Amino acid sequence: TVGPLITQLFKLYKTGTYTLESLTKKMKPLGLASPRTNNLHESSINAILNNPIYYGDMRIKGEVIKGNH
Repeated sequence: TVGPLITQLFKLYKTGTYTLESLTKKMKPLGLASPRTNNLHESSINAILNNPIYYGDMRIKGEVIKGNH
């Protein structure tokens, strides 16, 4: 499952010592890659880090709603 990989990605990002490029290079060998292409791009890492659903919130009609769970 990708859940633990996403958690690890956020923990690494939170340190402030990784660029999108270095996160991509670190996470791809661990298995965080597209199931279709088995590839990982910096833009995908950026999309994950900026998608509120990955940190427990939701975006509805452009507004971020805090998760209540």
